[in-house]
Amino acid sequence: MAGGRPLRILYHHRTLSGDGQAVHIEAMVEAFRHAGHVVHLVAPSQAQGAGHSRDGMMARLRKALPRRVSERLEIAYSRRAALRLARAVRQFRPDVIYERYSLFLTAGIEVAQQAKIPLILEVNAPLADERRDHGGLALYGRAKSIEADIWRQADHVLPVSRVLADMVREAGAAPERVTVIPNGVFETAIASTLPVHTADRVNLAFVGFARQWHRLDRVLETIATPDMAHVRLTVIGDGDVVPDLRAQAETLGIGDRFEVTGDIPTHAVTAALKNAHIGLLPAVTAYASPLKLFDYMAAGLAIFAPDQPNIRDIVEDGRSAVFADPDDPAHWQAQLRRLACDADLRETLSRGAHARLHDSGYLWSENANRVEAVARQLINAA
Repeated sequence: MAGGRPLRILYHHRTLSGDGQAVHIEAMVEAFRHAGHVVHLVAPSQAQGAGHSRDGMMARLRKALPRRVSERLEIAYSRRAALRLARAVRQFRPDVIYERYSLFLTAGIEVAQQAKIPLILEVNAPLADERRDHGGLALYGRAKSIEADIWRQADHVLPVSRVLADMVREAGAAPERVTVIPNGVFETAIASTLPVHTADRVNLAFVGFARQWHRLDRVLETIATPDMAHVRLTVIGDGDVVPDLRAQAETLGIGDRFEVTGDIPTHAVTAALKNAHIGLLPAVTAYASPLKLFDYMAAGLAIFAPDQPNIRDIVEDGRSAVFADPDDPAHWQAQLRRLACDADLRETLSRGAHARLHDSGYLWSENANRVEAVARQLINAA
């Protein structure tokens, strides 16, 4: 703890999927508890059984029902969540409510204001725009208005990137109430030895759930060229495009150089990266703080990533990563080929990424300390 008695943190979320959202939640809860704080979790009862499913109940409802109907159900859920959260406040008597922002979820704001308890809001994405662009959103105007209200009324907002912080401020949140806290890793995930880089063997690794927009098809096209015969690709996870990628690899004649592990537990990622040399971040949204990026840094991998502001905030081109123009396929492939064919460059980036993780404090424990500092400031000001 940074100082003072342990905090009583009421952690509220609506997440039912078992992807990176669940990883972030579990990591922060563990980090808070390891720091000595008392954490009480308030979440949908089904969350305990989410496992590694990529689609939570809300996502399944959105697929099964007309959009307006499913979105109104989300709005109605917030009323139920508020009752559950208010009951937890009475029983647990928290010092602060820590909530993971979800679309249409106003429960945290309502209960925090009624109970006169500070609300710290973690924001991982501009969900109104994200849903509109990728899943469809019938009530976009209402969603956008509710989102802005939540961001403005939270006592403090914690976006995961500077790009996202700008969006939060543009929505009306006071700048002094916005603090960027990127994602991180546990200290136990940091490799004690770095990969050995040679000219005759290069293992590319992609961690996570592979989707079409990740452009792993472009990676396969690149490693199928004659000068890349020493390169293989492993997807550490799964994905809805995996069948297509397998078929593409066979067509290109590199089926023996493409592997998919299937979903693995979060704690197994470190071991799965042990034999990798390059960590792939082929594409990412403009506002994200990608969990896999920190996994790669912890493993000491040479990193291949898109040249965009949210990535430049974490790693540096030529020192801890090689950047590629995401809108220029030729440049993108040339940069990947350059990295795969230059063992000295990979070794330089490997050391740089590993050192950057240490120097910048991209650790869940450090994130818990930063949240604690914000919480104590809010409590003292009350």
